[in-house]
Amino acid sequence: MKDGQGEIRFHLVFDWLLPKFGEGLDEGFYEFIAARMKNYMTEIIRKRAYRPEHVDPFDRKFITANHVARFFGCQLARAIKGLPSVQQCWSTRESLEAIGTVKESMPCGAFSDMQRCMHFADDWDDDDGEVWDDNFSDKKVDSPIDIAHHRGKFGIVEDAFLRDGRRQLSSGGG
Repeated sequence: MKDGQGEIRFHLVFDWLLPKFGEGLDEGFYEFIAARMKNYMTEIIRKRAYRPEHVDPFDRKFITANHVARFFGCQLARAIKGLPSVQQCWSTRESLEAIGTVKESMPCGAFSDMQRCMHFADDWDDDDGEVWDDNFSDKKVDSPIDIAHHRGKFGIVEDAFLRDGRRQLSSGGG
């Protein structure tokens, strides 16, 4: 977790704490979330006539893992600042309300597009005869059958944090 000069890079510590996904647990957190967001963006454009400002899979502007990392960084900065509205964070009129690092990380429209896609389970598919692979760029991830209905949206992510947290504790932290 150190760079070439021996300095600890705290973003690497943070990344180490994030859960892994996939059969071999080889898919990173940001990649997993980006895939779910891309799928959901495609769904809401197709079925709900949503018009994104910055990320549009039909215009080959995809949500990437890097976008997701910056999105969560913006969310953390908003939380530290007391959760101001999205408009306040990117304000050009009220400079004391704006959060500089957030404004520099991504455009407000990109943040809003991604916030609209906070759907971690591909469970909106209602088996209406469509073939998943014909419509979505990333594989479908179903919620486990035994998961409570109210945990359906975030349950996969919550369970991964619990699983990987236990694994890290049992391995002595590293």
